[in-house]
Amino acid sequence: MTFESMSNMAAQQDYEQALQELLANPAGVGYNKAINALMKLYPQWKQYEWEHCLQEDLREAKDKA
Repeated sequence: MTFESMSNMAAQQDYEQALQELLANPAGVGYNKAINALMKLYPQWKQYEWEHCLQEDLREAKDKA
């Protein structure tokens, strides 16, 4: 967990919930929810960084499952 996620627990929880939704239903609204949560956590990032982070986290979650 990064400093940003520790300082914004609501956005971190939103992100984790969105990741689970996205894993359960890839065609659902989880992607937009996850990107929006990342935007709150890391407003200094660019679009490609949010997308890369989301893809990496999805890959890790699938590997754990």
